[in-house]
Amino acid sequence: MVVEFDQIARKTTSQLAESIAKIQRLKTEKLKLQLERGVFEPTFPLSSLIPSNQENGAVIRQNPNSVS
Repeated sequence: MVVEFDQIARKTTSQLAESIAKIQRLKTEKLKLQLERGVFEPTFPLSSLIPSNQENGAVIRQNPNSVS
């Protein structure tokens, strides 16, 4: 009984590790394809990369003379 449980646990752990590795490979391939195509879709909001005015004390102003 204990031997059977141990065998099942080892097999399940092995399958889980294989599945995790496969998911990581697929995510990496997807990211590479997105970067090659210039279509990067982050899994987090891009605004989280820009510090807010409250965090850094800076005031961001647009230059009215700049041409868009």
